[in-house]
Amino acid sequence: MSPLPVSALARLAGTMTDPAPIYTVLVSSINGIYNPDFLFSSVEPDPRFSRFVSIMTELTRMNRLHWVEAPLHSGNFTVVIDHYAPTYTPEVKELLQLLGLPAPKNHSSVVILPVSAALDGRDSGGIGMTTRSVYRMVEILSAAVELPEQDQGNGVTADYPPSGPVGKKLRIHYARTKPEHAAIAVRHRDGWFFIDDKDQATKRYFRLLTTLWSVEIAESTANTSAAPVLTIPVSR
Repeated sequence: MSPLPVSALARLAGTMTDPAPIYTVLVSSINGIYNPDFLFSSVEPDPRFSRFVSIMTELTRMNRLHWVEAPLHSGNFTVVIDHYAPTYTPEVKELLQLLGLPAPKNHSSVVILPVSAALDGRDSGGIGMTTRSVYRMVEILSAAVELPEQDQGNGVTADYPPSGPVGKKLRIHYARTKPEHAAIAVRHRDGWFFIDDKDQATKRYFRLLTTLWSVEIAESTANTSAAPVLTIPVSR
């Protein structure tokens, strides 16, 4: 249930061909720009976040933006933007403006932004971000489950508010018979819950979720000492 470390996000975003889903799924906020899980009564998606994702993705694809780990693999990362002028100068200026950071005086210089797990990193001249936990990712996916008609409104299932930008793209379908074209299908009671094989967004989310789930369990097990032995006395 702990937020994912920034190092995990950095390695994924710096490795994948399309880092947009990584930012959208894993980041909850960045320098005060929020990416809500659910849209409660007074919550609306902030268009600045989607623009942030678009610029970060474009600069990464063009090999202008890099996630760089500190020496000795300390787990500390910085975002480095280089060789962007003049083609991508407008995008870099807009990105820094979104983050509340000053534009470089010399556009031929390298932009170095330290990244930390924080609500805001502007005071240190960098990026402060909060991330989701694996449990929160499960909850977002749970809200995307299509409910069987017999279970709607009878108190069997949990009620969720409208989904945020991430959950709106996800869908777990329900069918009474086994689906023919499913990426994954699970039988439960009298029906089947499944992800359609053509649903790339949900398949990608599920693959990322299961990977992070496995990693978290493996690390938790490795860092846990042997379980205590419970001795129960037996009377004669």
